[in-house]
Amino acid sequence: MNSVGLRLVAIGFDHHALTVEVAGQFQFIAVPYSVSAESGEILLSDRFTPKAILEPTKANPEITQALSLVSLEFDPFRGRFFILAGYDGGAYLWVLSLNDFNNGGQAQLVRDASGAPYHIAGQPAGLTFIGQDTVLISTNAAGRAPQQATYQIVKLSQ
Repeated sequence: MNSVGLRLVAIGFDHHALTVEVAGQFQFIAVPYSVSAESGEILLSDRFTPKAILEPTKANPEITQALSLVSLEFDPFRGRFFILAGYDGGAYLWVLSLNDFNNGGQAQLVRDASGAPYHIAGQPAGLTFIGQDTVLISTNAAGRAPQQATYQIVKLSQ
């Protein structure tokens, strides 16, 4: 069995802001694992395999902000990953097909109907699928209490 992990390529362990501006990329890895029949423990292999890479500012020159990973979710309906990467005040969304993941491909920036990068306003907090064509993206709005959040519902067309 394989699990998917994400490694941020950064300056070092003591750098407190692991951002794309510093690192330049997010690298996805496959982690083989097994489950012990006796104990039920998950046993991770040491054979991590580099897979796809997301380089937001290199692949999309219109993205100029330093980005940090917010959320990585698998779309069970279409068999692909959605990646939410954000900065103070906003975020962008990418999609990575299983084929591109397995073959070292590049994640694609989600764009709106006009072709511009789909921008999420507010401090990004996470994303989840709430249906076959619907993604909920939550944000932490400034000035709200910690238990309050705003959200966007995104309808997928493909």
